[in-house]
Amino acid sequence: MITSKLTQKAQTTIPQPIRHALHLQPGDEVVYSIEGGSSHFEPRHRSSR
Repeated sequence: MITSKLTQKAQTTIPQPIRHALHLQPGDEVVYSIEGGSSHFEPRHRSSR
């Protein structure tokens, strides 16, 4: 399991193994959802990828 902490401004860094696996780059957007008491996020799909 990979973890990260929230800052005082409720920000977090997405760990490098996650960024790499999802092919995330600076400036990419992610979409958050809450399902069944768990939170999920995924990259926002772009037609240019």
